[in-house]
Amino acid sequence: MNFAIFGGTFDPIHYGHLFIAEEVRTKLQLDKIVFIPTGRSPHKKDKSVSSKRHRYEMTMLAIASNPCFEASDLEQKNNEVNYTVNTIKRFIRDRSDIENLYFIIGADTLLQLRTWRNISELFKMCKFVVVSRPGFDDDKVKQEVDKLEKENGIKIINLKAKSLQISSSDIRERVKNFHSIRYTIPEEVRNYIYRNGLYVDGS
Repeated sequence: MNFAIFGGTFDPIHYGHLFIAEEVRTKLQLDKIVFIPTGRSPHKKDKSVSSKRHRYEMTMLAIASNPCFEASDLEQKNNEVNYTVNTIKRFIRDRSDIENLYFIIGADTLLQLRTWRNISELFKMCKFVVVSRPGFDDDKVKQEVDKLEKENGIKIINLKAKSLQISSSDIRERVKNFHSIRYTIPEEVRNYIYRNGLYVDGS
């Protein structure tokens, strides 16, 4: 099977995430998109995020209606800092049905790839899919893709996909200020946020 991994904080997961995942799935004709909510990210050590349990539960609720989506708790199982290279190793170890494996990132993440742990090893395990994001210079993204491809002897898929102008930070801010978040996230996730009192204190 052809898989793509979509990692992220997902605090909370919203329609923008789901739309991008479906765009990648259909354009690359993939069998599954696997959402992996981050555990302890090395890139967000000082940033306060909701508990791993809440973010995983919200992800499960958000994808429940799409049989081509699934969630993995690989990064939820330990309290160590989770590096992507280790997560991918565990994913490959646990699955016997992988034919091709892709990893979805945004243009902002593309510019940070050189700082990732054992990135050359990671390039050998999966193919990266870069999804354009509003506010990023397409030429700059292409230049970085070209450099990484030449330096590492790889092929990066630079996918121009439409995106919804929704952000997790804006959703958190709206909840904090008692503004409506309806139609930015699945109704099940919205209910979960209110039921568990998430984001009301700005955290």
